[in-house]
Amino acid sequence: MELKKGEKVILNRIKKLFEELDECYSSLSRETQDEIYDFHYENYTIPHCIRWGLQGSEEILKHIEISRRKK
Repeated sequence: MELKKGEKVILNRIKKLFEELDECYSSLSRETQDEIYDFHYENYTIPHCIRWGLQGSEEILKHIEISRRKK
């Protein structure tokens, strides 16, 4: 994966935002989290989106770092 100038910084910012979202969501009471989970379809819940967004950004950054080392 080839990034244009400054894009790694943007990807790191996206990862940080997902981490902040996770912290914010985790600060909700367990009861509220359960109600949100019950309100939404399982694959479209807020925690589902946060988890997969964070994992995706981490995997992309890891792939970039591994590719960079091979050069």
